[in-house]
Amino acid sequence: MLGPMIHEIVDGKLVESRHYPKNEFATLSPKQRGTVIRLNRERKSKARRNKSSNNVSAMSTHDRDHLTDDMITVGNAIVAAMTKAQGEKPDDVTEITADTNNENSNKRSSASSGSVGDFFAAARKRGQSNM
Repeated sequence: MLGPMIHEIVDGKLVESRHYPKNEFATLSPKQRGTVIRLNRERKSKARRNKSSNNVSAMSTHDRDHLTDDMITVGNAIVAAMTKAQGEKPDDVTEITADTNNENSNKRSSASSGSVGDFFAAARKRGQSNM
């Protein structure tokens, strides 16, 4: 975004720093066209300067303090949740029902937490050997 439009009165006509359609631009006098080109360059250079400046420094001190307080609150909530989660003991065994098309389909398989990938790999190997 280029920011607010700049305008100037030249020869009694208000010209702006915007893109004019070809036919409308052709109706402007040479002085007005030159002014439009200059205004467009000024607007672009202002936009580049604003983009390069640090946006955080443009914030008021009150806004920065408020943002810092919010970030500290979120950080404390994360730490509290992690501490609570470490105190809880998860289930050591997760039951997974193997879906096979053989005679032992009534047998339930189980895998300990964290080894589910190994469980699926073993089931895949068993399925390939039965073919």
